[in-house]
Amino acid sequence: MKSLPPLLVLLSILPTSAAIPPLRLEPVCEKQLDSPVAMMHSGDTSGRLFVVEQRGKIRLFKDGVLLPGSFLDLGSKLVPEQAGFDERGLLGLAFHPGYHTAASPGFRKFYVFYNAPSPNAPGTTEAPVNCRSVVAEYLVSADNPELADPSTERVLLTFDKPQFNHNGGGLAFGPDGMLYITTGDGGGSNDNQFGHTGGGAAPRPTNAKGNSQDLTNLMGKMLRVDPQGVNGPGGQYGIPAGNPFADGAGGARPEIYAHGLRNCWRFAFDDRPGGTNRLFGADVGQGQVEEIDLITAGGNYGWRNREGTFTPAFSVDAPAFAFPATDPIAQYAHPGVEIGTPALPQFGISVTGGFVYRGAAIPGLVGKYVFADWSQAFGTPSGRMLGLEEATPGNFTLSQLDILGGNPLKYFVQGFGQDQNGELYVLAKTATGVSNPDPATGLPAGVILRIAPVSATTSLTLTAAKDNTLYEEGTLSNGAGEFLFSGATDPSKNDGLRRRALLGFNLSTVPAGAVVSSATLNMRMDRTIVGAFDFSLHRMTGDWGEGTSNVVGQEGDGAAAAAGDVTWLKPFHGQAALWDEPGGDFVPDKSATVSVNTAGAYSWTSSTLAADVNAWLAAPAGNFGWVLKPDLEKVKTTATGAAGQTTITVAGATGLLPGMPVKGTGLNANARIAAGGVNEDTRVITLTAANSGAVSGNVYFAAPTAKRFASRTTAAAGNRPRLVLNYVPAPVLTHRQAWERQHFFIGQFIDDTADTDADGLDDGLEYAWGFNPKSANLLSAGLVVDPASVAAGQPVEVTFRRDPLATDVTYRLQVSGDLSAWTTLAESAGGAAPTGAGFVSEAEIVGQAPFRTVRVRDTSALGGKRFLRLSVTR
Repeated sequence: MKSLPPLLVLLSILPTSAAIPPLRLEPVCEKQLDSPVAMMHSGDTSGRLFVVEQRGKIRLFKDGVLLPGSFLDLGSKLVPEQAGFDERGLLGLAFHPGYHTAASPGFRKFYVFYNAPSPNAPGTTEAPVNCRSVVAEYLVSADNPELADPSTERVLLTFDKPQFNHNGGGLAFGPDGMLYITTGDGGGSNDNQFGHTGGGAAPRPTNAKGNSQDLTNLMGKMLRVDPQGVNGPGGQYGIPAGNPFADGAGGARPEIYAHGLRNCWRFAFDDRPGGTNRLFGADVGQGQVEEIDLITAGGNYGWRNREGTFTPAFSVDAPAFAFPATDPIAQYAHPGVEIGTPALPQFGISVTGGFVYRGAAIPGLVGKYVFADWSQAFGTPSGRMLGLEEATPGNFTLSQLDILGGNPLKYFVQGFGQDQNGELYVLAKTATGVSNPDPATGLPAGVILRIAPVSATTSLTLTAAKDNTLYEEGTLSNGAGEFLFSGATDPSKNDGLRRRALLGFNLSTVPAGAVVSSATLNMRMDRTIVGAFDFSLHRMTGDWGEGTSNVVGQEGDGAAAAAGDVTWLKPFHGQAALWDEPGGDFVPDKSATVSVNTAGAYSWTSSTLAADVNAWLAAPAGNFGWVLKPDLEKVKTTATGAAGQTTITVAGATGLLPGMPVKGTGLNANARIAAGGVNEDTRVITLTAANSGAVSGNVYFAAPTAKRFASRTTAAAGNRPRLVLNYVPAPVLTHRQAWERQHFFIGQFIDDTADTDADGLDDGLEYAWGFNPKSANLLSAGLVVDPASVAAGQPVEVTFRRDPLATDVTYRLQVSGDLSAWTTLAESAGGAAPTGAGFVSEAEIVGQAPFRTVRVRDTSALGGKRFLRLSVTR
């Protein structure tokens, strides 16, 4: 074995990067897939993409639709699905570089990674067996390039693993033509349970090495093999001569390319034209940190001794590294985990690796590594799109991507795909579990999203449609007043009572289907009693009234609430309903924050603010606007202190600052927190004045934060609250696309010769007539032969239905005497008015515009029987 130096890189964790352009995620396939985990092309020029479903199917996505049937179905070979949550299944797919080259030893060959039942299961307590990991080769059918031959399986590599999770499962051919394979550490936690080298049941043993650091087993590794070689164990694959442990010294597995990985289940080479050929791997963390690594031969990536660059508490008993650990090029923390100096950004709980973008559609994205986090929580789909930019060699900047419509997403992000042009796709789902349906529709939960550029935006400025102030006094309001108030008043004057401003906007002028890319709320503040304080917008969760109350004074006092006014206690004065919490019902998380100081104009903007607006556009009934409040309001707690002393001891108070007034029984009326008077460790607060009596019971601290803002009824129109929206209009669909979106799923295969609703009318004909292909329709609604003309032996009259907007359709009313030669009587092509010798007239169908009825007369003299038909072609 040989020791290799660690890869030297500079880690950067800056939260934003302006160099990565805004992106749009365009759904291209919905409601047809269960848990898609991988998607790739096979190296030809067909444009086909092969989609891997976790429960065993490989599907074909071609020409923008998901083809019916399967390229290959391995479902019967998989370990049975575990209810609730399962990481096992069909996880990886890779096509041999010579897949389309007849002279290549890899011709027609592709490879899969799946979890099968093990004949050794369940094993023993000390050596449990959950399933078997299998890497196998298959051949595509010699007769049909869209079908694999399931009888051609050749198993290259298998090994048993102890737990259901941490399977790895990634497959890819490198620039060297070798097959790279990732394996997880075996599952469980800490890489220190039974089935993990040195591990066992609690209390776990000390000096447990773990599978990832054990070079004698295959788990927790990146493997590299030659699938056409024979010098590997068992003779089903070869060992590349450059593998760092190819000699097997000390029992090391010669397949190992790198080790110390926990569960690097998604990785990719930057091997397209212009690429660096480097191998990017995303290693899923455990409880604190997620990481991106550059995988190199012989690299040790630290697990179980390290999570990212940090040493977890459970690994303090781990043995020293056999080799130096290789640092990640980027890392981030789980939500709620404060770690690192400076603290790592908190982006999610499970990293999902992606690709370095080398496509042509988004020039500003070229060279950037695009990846994601699976979700911010296990129970709620909230995946987050992320990116890495290499500003200088070895210097990577991590950022959350600017995604049109908001980021995090409403999905669990499972993986990424890349087409033959280098364009990228996101594979996601809306439900936990592998086969669980979407909870809202009951349909398959999987979705494929194409990463696309954001087109030109349109700007729209809205003035507040309603606003008001909440007054802690309880029944005051200011619905028609010239000002809005927010913040706490001076405690020395009226006990530091709180005010909160409410603002609502009418979004009906935003075009249907538009997606807001940015939202900015502009307000004018003209009076304040203090300096800078942070003021935040929070999304309201209940409706409220503006009313007609109007204050007389301009110093923050309210007027008696009129009927329908919002108050501190009620959303609508005069009605029985109360706020769930006095002061309004709103989301605790901030939508946007600004430090408001001296008089002037202020703007609140953030991706969350835009996400609020997009949510309201999708569900207008939930548009209740925002509440504006200072981040620091009145702090209430209990305290004790002796008379004549200048200190009190508080219980559980946070956010206390020097200069804040304090009120309570036994306190001096003018008491404030002294400079340096907050001791967070002992909770002792030093005051500027001695206590007038013994202090015991409730006290409160108040920051005098009150500020006055212009309202929507302010005389100066330019000072009124304004919401500036930049939005991307809905994509312009063709008439056919609009019909498909109305009646079918996005990306669904549509056969115009099929009869979806079994009403005797093909789907293509139902499109031409503007019918619903999933609801039975009558032939007579689209084509009628006048029976009277037939009975009288007169020239036959026929009417047929035409959609002038279906410019991709040609209608021909034709006649024949022998069913072989047909003569066109009337024709309409490209939406144009009908022409022809038999055309009589056309009229709009009453109440069904723009559809029209075309009247045609057959005056031919064919003799004997005549046959009439309506030919509809696209």
